Amino acid sequence: MKTISHYALIAFAASMTAIVACGGGEEPKFHTPSPATPSVQPTVTPTPSAPAGAQPPAAAGDQSAAAKPAGGAAGVSDEVLAKGATVYKEYCQTCHQAGGEGTAGVFPPLANSDFLKDKAKSLDAILNGLQGEISVNGQKYNNVMVKLPSNYDNEAASAVINYAVQRFGGGAWTTTADEVAKTRK
Repeated sequence: MKTISHYALIAFAASMTAIVACGGGEEPKFHTPSPATPSVQPTVTPTPSAPAGAQPPAAAGDQSAAAKPAGGAAGVSDEVLAKGATVYKEYCQTCHQAGGEGTAGVFPPLANSDFLKDKAKSLDAILNGLQGEISVNGQKYNNVMVKLPSNYDNEAASAVINYAVQRFGGGAWTTTADEVAKTRK
């Protein structure tokens, strides 16, 4: 009986994780909130002594405040960023991780990513999928990224893209639902 190398097992496990976690090529059936089923959105009310736009400090143990991008960056509303954060958590976080760091050698990072700064390449990869070798921050990746499923409408797609670019890409650019519609194949 031949011994399977640890590297082969790791590569196989990573491939299976990508296929299972990212939908296995099928479009998963996620519930996208509609106006009839509003989701709870956090609100921040500045204190009278705080400067306009200031936010209260996060409660002890609340790490979610540090993970949220600043609202209004590059004209993206807090509401859009919150919707994008929800979609990111539902669909993108499994591979790209909560902090956008990716998985070394398997799934590329989004945080401080040179790839994410290229609007055309990023939109095409997110909306239409990506297969084959790419280079992100000088590191080679050769895996499959399935497209954002069509059950996420153009508004949800633009929200998650804007969230990712604002949070991980330094706010290099923004997109709209109309631009998403034109880019989707």
